[in-house]
Amino acid sequence: NLYVADTGNGRVLRFPKPFEHGDYPEADMVLGKPSFTAPYDPGADPSRTNMGAPYGLAFTQGGHLLVSDYSFNRVLLFLRPQGGDFTSAMAADKVIGQASFFDKAAGSDDSRMRQPRHIAVDGVDRLYVCDAGNNRLLAFGNISWAPETNVTAANKLTGLSAPQGVFVNPLTGEVWIANTGAASIV
Repeated sequence: NLYVADTGNGRVLRFPKPFEHGDYPEADMVLGKPSFTAPYDPGADPSRTNMGAPYGLAFTQGGHLLVSDYSFNRVLLFLRPQGGDFTSAMAADKVIGQASFFDKAAGSDDSRMRQPRHIAVDGVDRLYVCDAGNNRLLAFGNISWAPETNVTAANKLTGLSAPQGVFVNPLTGEVWIANTGAASIV
């Protein structure tokens, strides 16, 4: 399946086996909006089911989906039901970067974010977040075991310049960061 962060429409779409469905496959699931046809509302508030501007996507080892939402300064975790699958308009189970699902203020302490971009997960479900607006990379412990809200970063790498992308090598554990503002890779 192909998952797409449809930033401009404030949603995530899933296209089932897109290369087996011809030139124009149709999405079969939407997250972040109540339906495929729900219009984007720039004045809408954050919630468990409403996204502002999803950007980065990552999956945990258990198949749970993480989505960074840069306009609401957070990352949402959608738990895949045991023995089941994600469903359209389902609610997020955890929020990282905010005190609640309904907050959106940017912050710079170890439990807040400012315009998070790409995200990655390593082999033991540590979450890495390019916290672009704070010029740092945040690393959270096993995200599957984190509390529902008020999650605090276990580590951070500061001194970056608008990091946009992050990749964790599954073989070596090395973390590669696109340090965009400095036109370099760290």
